[in-house]
Amino acid sequence: MEAIVDFFQRNFFVFEIMICYVPYIPLLKSDKNTWWKLLIAAAVLIGYSCLPIARYSGDSRIVSNVLAMLSFLSIFVISLVGIFLSFKSNFCVCILCGISAYLTQHIFFRVRMLTLSLLQEYGVDLEWVNYCYYWGELIAVNIICWFCTARSLQKRGNFKINNKGLLMVALLSMVVVNFLNTVSMSYSFTMPFVPLLSFYLYALLDCVILLYCLYENIYVKTIEDEVKTVQTLWQEDRKRYEISKNSMDLLNMKIHDLKYRISNRIEDETTLQEVKTAIAECDSLLHTNNEVLDVILSQSKMICDSKGIGFSCIVDGKLLNAMSAGDLYSLFCNAIDNAVEYLDSVEDAEKKSLSVTVKRHNEMALIQIENFVSDEPKFVDGLPQTTKPDKQNHGFGVKSMKYIVKKYGGYINFSAEDNTFRVEIVLPISC
Repeated sequence: MEAIVDFFQRNFFVFEIMICYVPYIPLLKSDKNTWWKLLIAAAVLIGYSCLPIARYSGDSRIVSNVLAMLSFLSIFVISLVGIFLSFKSNFCVCILCGISAYLTQHIFFRVRMLTLSLLQEYGVDLEWVNYCYYWGELIAVNIICWFCTARSLQKRGNFKINNKGLLMVALLSMVVVNFLNTVSMSYSFTMPFVPLLSFYLYALLDCVILLYCLYENIYVKTIEDEVKTVQTLWQEDRKRYEISKNSMDLLNMKIHDLKYRISNRIEDETTLQEVKTAIAECDSLLHTNNEVLDVILSQSKMICDSKGIGFSCIVDGKLLNAMSAGDLYSLFCNAIDNAVEYLDSVEDAEKKSLSVTVKRHNEMALIQIENFVSDEPKFVDGLPQTTKPDKQNHGFGVKSMKYIVKKYGGYINFSAEDNTFRVEIVLPISC
């Protein structure tokens, strides 16, 4: 047992940094062989740390400091290569995880030094207390760092690292932190308690700020890219609405013109009635007291009819007259298109139904869109997640709906219960 403890103490940095990778591994994309490769990489890292080349000792304090810094950096680089070879993520994401793990380890190390200094200052010298604090602090630091940084990106699942310069700055800062840490450790044994405590607090704060700024920048950039994508979709939806409106207007003109022409050309009463029935089906433009909703719902009904999907709507369109045409088109089309796409894959014809309701409720406009679902979708932050493989380029429809509803001071809720997927939107009537 003593041999194991001694081995761990001599290679503490290796084991600590491997543990500190754990909070950030969910950010990486794995495959079926990832965990085997990860075990091999861990074995290589531990083996390297046992080699004489990884030991830092010299004839002078300066040489020892330089060798210690190079040793820590070489272990970090090997761990980074192991992560890159084990996962399918790009190198920038692997660098992010590597820097995060190193800074987390350094935060823990500083917390650990603060604890040891305080224990020694107050004369606490119990070995079991020391070990309890060690593992408690290591676990606590990892959980806190994950909660404050990686958790938000992990939940989104589609973050992008566009600012590669930031990663390089963080990497350079990490090297500087490593150098200062190595130098400071040489003088920590002779430094008075108060200056030593101040130095540890300063070094701890440096690492915390660096880690926070790194993730905050990536998170903000991800949100900005998401907003730009949604705004692009809004512009495309406005163009689609204009095209759809012009198409519907042209179709209605042709239908009305055709009605009068065929009455004088077809003599057979049965044939005439069949043609009139067919024309009536095409002429079923819905009227909701809102021109935009008339176009959207009439077009949706025609699409549903062609796919064998039952479509029903009870809509008081004047409640939404204050919304712009583009926003109204984006809001309804995203919800209806998603429902139609899903229902088109349902084999049971009796379950292929879609309903749209817009009504007044407590001086608010209540929008409800419902369709059948066989399995409940996965929700993250209240939003249903796309089932398509390319998650980075899909799933913006529901986010677009959320932004539009927020823009008008409303509330949106997605839910799935009893094989029914439901979108509920509440908007001020004066929106």
